[in-house]
Amino acid sequence: MTNTRKNRSSMPPAQKSWSGFTLVELMVAMLVFLIIGAAAVALIRKHVPLYATEQNQAGLNLGVRNAIAQMQMDVVNAGSGFYPGANMPFFPVGITISNSGTTGCFNATTWAYTTCFDRLNVITADDTIPPAHPSGNAAGTASADTTTGTLFLTFPGVTPAPSATDLNSWATTKFVAGTELLLIQGGTDFSNSTPRMTTVILTSAKGTVSGSAIQVSFTPTLAGGVPATIPDPMGIITSGDSDQLTNSFDPNQDYAIHLSGVSYGVDPSDPADPKLVRVAFGAALSGAQNVIADQIIGFKVGAWNTYTGTYIYDSTLPKPTSGYGGDWTSIKAVRIDLTARTPINSDPANKFRNSLDGGPYQVQKISVVINPRNLSM
Repeated sequence: MTNTRKNRSSMPPAQKSWSGFTLVELMVAMLVFLIIGAAAVALIRKHVPLYATEQNQAGLNLGVRNAIAQMQMDVVNAGSGFYPGANMPFFPVGITISNSGTTGCFNATTWAYTTCFDRLNVITADDTIPPAHPSGNAAGTASADTTTGTLFLTFPGVTPAPSATDLNSWATTKFVAGTELLLIQGGTDFSNSTPRMTTVILTSAKGTVSGSAIQVSFTPTLAGGVPATIPDPMGIITSGDSDQLTNSFDPNQDYAIHLSGVSYGVDPSDPADPKLVRVAFGAALSGAQNVIADQIIGFKVGAWNTYTGTYIYDSTLPKPTSGYGGDWTSIKAVRIDLTARTPINSDPANKFRNSLDGGPYQVQKISVVINPRNLSM
């Protein structure tokens, strides 16, 4: 038999094919890659500041709108609780305004705003304690006279009736020195169809429980209910309110309201970041605070007068030229102007300057008009 198999080892080796980049081709590819990469990096570097600017503007917009919304909620509730059972459309509304001056507003070298800010005070009744009836005796049967410097506060009709523990707690924590009480007529027999009132400032360290009443001491008012200090600490009573005051109150139908409130203002203690803050009424803006918004460079508050229809406000920067008198009985509507900026840009290559004050930051202003009489009463 003939062997037809061929000896594989005797076959010629297969032809092999080799491929790859030459050195020149590799260098050209690297050069192209470097050019494209450099262009991409340059494009990214160009757009990163734009993205940051957009983010800052969006944050600025959100911040000022949230701040205005917070103030709106407080302002529309100003005066709440002054009339137990129903909020009646009489004075007081519960808003006082402190306007700032007109000089030393802005340092163009440091881009710092340290003054020029108004203060908005919102006064309400303390809802942690029921309204009391003012009386001249612990039994709650004698008329109260604010010229005597002593009152008995009773709580008839409160359900459930305050216990001895409640009375002691209120006497030691609520009716302490410096507390301001609003005494206001709550019946229907008003002179000039308007309830009369006055305010008193407690002087005793704490109230004293006497039976089912709390006895308090205060700075006596003058005849007619005119407070010894005008305006009072909360700015409720001004020199033009004498025809709306009285020193005599009925223990059966009049009320003594424990006042509380909040203030909005700007804390400029950090010139690089003035903050809009919300504090307890009368508290220092730099103390215990709730920060509402950062980078505030303008906070102004104006008001329309109920009787004259005039608007007491100057819209020009940096400050209003005339102040509001603080007479809360004449406030018809409140206008709040809030101006904020993005953080100061310290990049010397950034040439952006805003048209408001020439600063290296974006600026946004928002305004709102609030009618507390229509919305809260």
